[in-house]
Amino acid sequence: MNVLILNGSPRKKGSTSAALSKKLKRRLIGCSVEICQIISAPEQEMLEKLKTADAVVFVQPLYVDGMPSHVIDFLKKAEAFCKENGCKPKVYAVSNNGFIEGKQNAVHLEQFRCWCERAGAEWAGGIGVGGGEMLRVISWIYPCLILVNFIASLFYLMKGAELNLQLFSQTLQNIGVYAFFCWHFWLTFGALSHNIRKNRKAKKNRFTRVFVPAFLFIIFADIFMVISSLLKGRFVFALLGKCKK
Repeated sequence: MNVLILNGSPRKKGSTSAALSKKLKRRLIGCSVEICQIISAPEQEMLEKLKTADAVVFVQPLYVDGMPSHVIDFLKKAEAFCKENGCKPKVYAVSNNGFIEGKQNAVHLEQFRCWCERAGAEWAGGIGVGGGEMLRVISWIYPCLILVNFIASLFYLMKGAELNLQLFSQTLQNIGVYAFFCWHFWLTFGALSHNIRKNRKAKKNRFTRVFVPAFLFIIFADIFMVISSLLKGRFVFALLGKCKK
């Protein structure tokens, strides 16, 4: 089965959509999977790939309850191309946003369903990922913490420490926290991957979130944005500066 994953993020590096695309590819065992980024890959080349794709997965961020403008432009051309060449792949979508609620992506997924009707493709369903940026950060930090804790436990074991659960308590604690934050996402993401592998439609769109209370999420999100701006050295200018011509 040929699967084409189209990353719709305008960010060429370090985007949540790119991270989700790679995670999805690793789970499509037994499929021939290719990832293309809409903003940077040759347009005609991407359109030609629609001819041989059994399934197309759009992975992209939510921008003002809709699609990034360059994705809209691509979909207009892809609609005409599908009609002219009889391309009828199953179409899935992964929409991620910075809000904690995945249901914020409902309209975005509906736009893809409408596009499928116009292009003659088969809408197979999608997922709305809430707290996408936080999920990406957590998925990087906690595996690193777990690895460091595990190596430290092995070091103490080699130094003569007694082998028991207490020795690995920090590792187990971080595994538990990571699983608690992300279980809802992995469950939903796993269901999507399973549907793609089986080449079948989802019964309904699914919505996921980082499992953090909303009031805590806002605090974490604010801290993250401040630190992110400071690290780029453009904190004041990025938030208060004027737009460049």
